Amino acid sequence: MADTSYLKKTVEPFLLRWTAQQIDVELKPCKVVVGHAMDGSSVRFEFDGVSDDGTVGICISASSSYKVGQMRKFFMEATLLNRIPQFKRRIMVFVEKHVWEGFKNQCDGLVDLDRIEGLICSDLPQDMRAKIAEIYKVSAEEVGDRSGRGIKVPGRRR
Repeated sequence: MADTSYLKKTVEPFLLRWTAQQIDVELKPCKVVVGHAMDGSSVRFEFDGVSDDGTVGICISASSSYKVGQMRKFFMEATLLNRIPQFKRRIMVFVEKHVWEGFKNQCDGLVDLDRIEGLICSDLPQDMRAKIAEIYKVSAEEVGDRSGRGIKVPGRRR
């Protein structure tokens, strides 16, 4: 089984620190109320980074793929970033520009992407990129995915 703990313990903290440096704001993972369940109880979502004053929200992705599941994750994260009225800045962080571009092509207009900043971390160390690629390759093999990385940028949704 693919050990994805490297993504959570090493890659995401690196990307969170990198983002904090880019925007000059301290960030830390934080659960934020995003809505209410049918019974009225609060529903929380843990954002990858939130500023101390709660005005900046961050979602991070180390993926280099456009697979359906990944696009759904991005769509959900963008929707949740937009749901939080106190977020004055909403940022999605990617390690590949083509992933952000593909997401915009597929979801612009379905979710308010004009309210979300896309940051691309080009400073990711090569050894970290290699380990990420290895993890995703093993994960794909486990689920029988033979279609490859899914790196062709999707066209605009019509």
